[in-house]
Amino acid sequence: MKIGIIGAGTVAQTLAKHVLLHGHQAMLSNTLGPESLAPLVKQLGPGVLAGTPQQAADQDIVVLAVMWWHVQAALFSIPDWKGRVLVDATNRVAGVAPLSIGDVSGRTSSEIIADLAPGARVVKAFNSVPMSWISDFSPSK
Repeated sequence: MKIGIIGAGTVAQTLAKHVLLHGHQAMLSNTLGPESLAPLVKQLGPGVLAGTPQQAADQDIVVLAVMWWHVQAALFSIPDWKGRVLVDATNRVAGVAPLSIGDVSGRTSSEIIADLAPGARVVKAFNSVPMSWISDFSPSK
């Protein structure tokens, strides 16, 4: 299976490592372009590719792993979400240093994601798991 990831930070890298262990391929993307990800792709090894957000969205499953304030731009960069499976790994935070929660009144973050990616089948996952819990692993675990 080919997993496209919009984002290339800690969540994206941790998920990419895990999908590789199970024989899948991961494509990381960011707004700076695939060339900016070359050192990271080399570090992660065979099975990880760099692409544009559109190329990531063209994979079998798409994971949204960007900071909340980048969500709208990331989703709007894909003109057509119809029929795509979109795994929402975002958290609705206003800032990270110090950590501050965004406005949690009204609609849920996943409802917002679904509105911004019309036609996508949105699945919420990974946002409540600290990546440090699953980043230190080996194939034997």
